[in-house]
Amino acid sequence: MHDTRFNNHSRRLISRLLNFLLGVVVTNYSYLTWCHGPKCHERETTSRVRGNKGSKVLRTIKITDRWRQGTWHEYFCDQTCLMDYIETNLRNIVAIAPCTEAKETPINDPYKDSDSYYHWTFEKKEVDNNTNMG
Repeated sequence: MHDTRFNNHSRRLISRLLNFLLGVVVTNYSYLTWCHGPKCHERETTSRVRGNKGSKVLRTIKITDRWRQGTWHEYFCDQTCLMDYIETNLRNIVAIAPCTEAKETPINDPYKDSDSYYHWTFEKKEVDNNTNMG
């Protein structure tokens, strides 16, 4: 069974970072935007060809799907453009929230389980994140 929690968390995090980096305010018109991929207008696909005969251009793709709001799809036409953007701006993205210390998840002792894919089962401990002081 595939665990999608990380993927959903990653999508939300990327969406929040893009909202911050691009300064995009979600409005009724947020579904009318252009792909933010730095090389989108250079990719040779027929969906990007625009213009009259003799004066054709490769144009950045316009994103108009309302169902994509709240995810990285709101700003990029595909994963290639997303990865191009991240590759170009990675240092700036990491500078927003740098990871300066290791993160840990408390677990119980792992035990062998012949029914699981990796033959080991890990159980996370319940953690009380409420730190009500005083």
